[in-house]
Amino acid sequence: MPRDDELNDLRITGWFQEPRRETPSTALIPYRPKLPAFPDESPDRARRVLLACGSAVVAGVAGILAAIVTTDGENGPEPIANQLVFPSFEPLTPVSLLPAPARSSAPPPVVVAIPPNTTPVAGHTTRRPTATPSSAAGRTTAATARLVAGARVGLGLAADSGMRLRHQNFVARASRIGSSSSGLDKADSTFVVRAALAGGDGCVSLESVNYPGYFLRHRDYVLRLEQRGGNRWESSNLFAQDATFCQVTTGGGTALFLESVNYPSRSLHLRDDGLFHLDTGTGTAFTVLSPLA
Repeated sequence: MPRDDELNDLRITGWFQEPRRETPSTALIPYRPKLPAFPDESPDRARRVLLACGSAVVAGVAGILAAIVTTDGENGPEPIANQLVFPSFEPLTPVSLLPAPARSSAPPPVVVAIPPNTTPVAGHTTRRPTATPSSAAGRTTAATARLVAGARVGLGLAADSGMRLRHQNFVARASRIGSSSSGLDKADSTFVVRAALAGGDGCVSLESVNYPGYFLRHRDYVLRLEQRGGNRWESSNLFAQDATFCQVTTGGGTALFLESVNYPSRSLHLRDDGLFHLDTGTGTAFTVLSPLA
């Protein structure tokens, strides 16, 4: 029958089968865990963090200021800042910061004769009571060469008349200075004798000619040129004592030693380093010279 023939033809070539639908395999797809979602940071929380940090900084600064600010009242404790000591820094070159004062044609006399019955310079009224006086062996009290207040002088070394005490880079040194030296060297070796800033019989202070207001003073046992009142952390009384030296004559009155008023057991002494130190024992003998024009 025709219907059977159609079925036989289908059997010869194979029964028609509807294609199977296969589900895709997930074996090659990597595993990706799903991360938990976090809520966005609130702007208010960020502002609170910044505010807390700012408050901590302000509190720290306020604490530091409270430690160094002076207290109210006239008799309050001294501020911590005033108890600090800062080192002083000195120029590296000996340039003049201030113009040299005009020199008169007739400088004041330097060497003054003292009558033989003048009171010796043994008693210094401002010495520390605990200090031990230095030995006066080989020294005399009949003075013929003296430093007199108001005189403009130079200080030479008794052992070498060509060497003079001078300031350089604001430190006292010994240099060979003569008539052919530069004007700066001559000015650096010239001083005005002033009445002792700390008082005392036979004591004087030495002010620089080309740096008015600057005096020779010892600090850390080294002779320096420093300004009076230049250090706000230092008492004026300490500066006055460090800048006061008492004369003790030697060599039959032709020379003198310069003894510290607040360290009477120490005198100015030139060491091998070319600087003047405040040492115990016999110091360096000076001669009073006329300033170099």
